Amino acid sequence: MNRYLFFLLMVLLFSPVVSAQESKNNIDFQAEEARRAAEENSAYRFSVSWRIEGGYIQQWENSPGKSFSDIYFHGGRIGALADLNLPYHLALQTGVQYALAYGINPQHFAAVGTGTQGAQYIEHHILKHTLSVPLRLTYEQKLWRQLAMVFYGGPQFQVGLARQDNMETSLSDATRAWIEQQGLRTSSYEQYGAGDLWRFSFQLGVGGGLQWDRYRLTAGYDFGLNNVARRQTTAQGSFVRDWNWHVSFSYRF
Repeated sequence: MNRYLFFLLMVLLFSPVVSAQESKNNIDFQAEEARRAAEENSAYRFSVSWRIEGGYIQQWENSPGKSFSDIYFHGGRIGALADLNLPYHLALQTGVQYALAYGINPQHFAAVGTGTQGAQYIEHHILKHTLSVPLRLTYEQKLWRQLAMVFYGGPQFQVGLARQDNMETSLSDATRAWIEQQGLRTSSYEQYGAGDLWRFSFQLGVGGGLQWDRYRLTAGYDFGLNNVARRQTTAQGSFVRDWNWHVSFSYRF
């Protein structure tokens, strides 16, 4: 009987101590979480992060009035980015990105004087070099441990560096002469230098993705807003917009 009384007495004595220790641990944990949150907000406010980024890009030259042929380009993009970290998991991102993309645009012609369609053609093999400077506002939402969701939006300024149109042709002399009379080319040339297109494109981009520690995977779309068609192909004028879709992987230093 004495053993049970002794055990009960010990439980009654140590229960408040254990409860107090648990309460203290809980308070310490909450204080540590508050301290970490304060440090994060302070770090966002005053720090700059650097990234190297690379990935796949698809560029689409979209002509709403079909005054130019719609062309899809496929290629790669690489660049360096800087994140100016702000409070509340926000950051202002900018940098420089270089893209190299390739597209094919086939054109078929009826032979002059015969009405035969598809026997003659010009196939444009276009290699396109561009440089872009984004200005994005990004937001990170933590999910679990070092895993976070990322969202971004903002303008992008794209400049065409070079754009070579290498042509493969199968044309009769009469058809070639008729095409050239329309002011069109039938041999390879540099399109920016010839004045076909403006080099500058102003775009508005949105996207998002996932981040784990220093690694980030994102996808997004850049919508071209201004007309890049410099040469007018119809009496009503020409309108071409330069849009981008991309998937990118980046590493933060």
